[in-house]
Amino acid sequence: MPNDRRVRENILVPYGKVVPEEKYIYSLDGELASLNDEIELGDLLFYDPRTNLTIKKGDTAKEVPKLGVAVAVDTKGLGYATALQKVFGDSIDSCAIENFTTDPANCGCNQVMDFYVKCLYKGETYTIEIWTRGDRELHTQTNFHNWRKEVFSVNLKDFACDSCESGIDCNAVMCALVAKMNSHNPKKAKSIKHTGAFIRRALKQQVENRDWTAYVLHSNDVEYSITHQDTACSDCVTMTGIGGININGTTIMFKGTTLSTDPTLSPKGKQDRIVSLINKAFRDSKVEGSAVVLQQLKGSGAPCCDFKIKVNSCVTFDLVDGAGT
Repeated sequence: MPNDRRVRENILVPYGKVVPEEKYIYSLDGELASLNDEIELGDLLFYDPRTNLTIKKGDTAKEVPKLGVAVAVDTKGLGYATALQKVFGDSIDSCAIENFTTDPANCGCNQVMDFYVKCLYKGETYTIEIWTRGDRELHTQTNFHNWRKEVFSVNLKDFACDSCESGIDCNAVMCALVAKMNSHNPKKAKSIKHTGAFIRRALKQQVENRDWTAYVLHSNDVEYSITHQDTACSDCVTMTGIGGININGTTIMFKGTTLSTDPTLSPKGKQDRIVSLINKAFRDSKVEGSAVVLQQLKGSGAPCCDFKIKVNSCVTFDLVDGAGT
């Protein structure tokens, strides 16, 4: 008889401290409505679900038959811990634990997938399906095995090209498909204000749950590795300086992205603004191109990890520092 028993690995990713022993995990005056103020974002908790107290040294399965393991998270975007990301099932049978391992801190990485097409035909509708599974699916027991499916279609009747052998401008098709994929991004969807209230709410929710970005893959594709630097007094305060971009021989300088005292350095945390300015430079230059940040962990609680900026265009380009070099 086949064994259909499922084995689940519980993987939690803390980035704070281990909460000290015999600490009540909830606020004493909040009636379980809020976490103890001493618990910070990313803290790791080992506790007894019966008492909601963290366990103490020497506790065994006899004293704590069910072990609660959780990481403090911010589910409301308030900047502090508001809930616990618990192991599946809320607790673990202490007598059934076979293996428990820990790994050193890891910055993570973004998965980049390139999508190519061969033959395209005028008048045909082409569809791409994207399946993802992120925090929203992994957060609950009911969604744990589910993947989120999104479907995007584009019709090629409007993308004819007389100079193309197939009669189709493949680059225009890819641009149209990427525009369709990113159309639910409120920064890019110009018509969202003209939609109904229900559609606006649906689009907003879809953006909040989306964990990926699409862009056209052109001939020039470069990844820039950005590292952090320390000072004599503090760690991780600056990063590799990016002060502008040279597009097809023309240098466009950015404002406020490098230190006034050292144009080869940028303040920590400027990467999103820099990427936004790179994309704006491509648009203003009327050149097809895009830039994205490849960084898994962000925010004030994220570890000081090096990251990458991926830039892609159909023309030559290069990032420059605050001195234009």
